[in-house]
Amino acid sequence: MGRLVSALGEVRATGVRRAPGAVAFKGGPFRWVSSRNVLIPISRGRVEIVRGSHGLEAYYQLSFVGIVAPILVGLGFMIGFTIVEILLDDEIEFRPEVSVALMVGIVLIMAFRLRIAIDQFSTFVKRVAFAELPK
Repeated sequence: MGRLVSALGEVRATGVRRAPGAVAFKGGPFRWVSSRNVLIPISRGRVEIVRGSHGLEAYYQLSFVGIVAPILVGLGFMIGFTIVEILLDDEIEFRPEVSVALMVGIVLIMAFRLRIAIDQFSTFVKRVAFAELPK
């Protein structure tokens, strides 16, 4: 757990709290970190390390509210604008299929980015928490 707390400090996690067998932290995009920081898409997280039938096992909970909420608000505005344009159907050249394609693309990119973030965090925890101790 000590190595995990140290590694979270190195990636500039804030609000790091240690409990028996667990560490909670805050990340997020609005910190002075490099663009490759593993915690940018993660708003909050908690890692628990327990002894399982096959040795040590890590369980984690991650929150992506800081990234997902603004995207969903933006999509809501796009949907509202599209509906208004369809209903008004004035003489402006508007193609709703373009708006729908754009919205679907944004959702797919967001889902892909979240999947990558989960994989990166999993690799981070494995590398830090389960690394061999120096001899």
